[in-house]
Amino acid sequence: MEITKIFKGEKSFLVKHQKREKWVVENSDVVLEHYQLPEGKWKVVSMFVVSEHIISRDLEKNNTQFLGIKELTAKTFR
Repeated sequence: MEITKIFKGEKSFLVKHQKREKWVVENSDVVLEHYQLPEGKWKVVSMFVVSEHIISRDLEKNNTQFLGIKELTAKTFR
């Protein structure tokens, strides 16, 4: 069930996340303006942050990085 909710189908968390990522990439100027960020060499990195380890992230192949909240560090964003 966890694999289906996260990875399978048009309503899965991952598909919804990828649609949002695509929107941000295509509308980066709107995002920069909204958050009053300076123009520059910005890069959108797809990342799925979860509150606890999800075993299915190791079972399914995808291009999105899955991280537990405890795995986030400043180094993650460099």
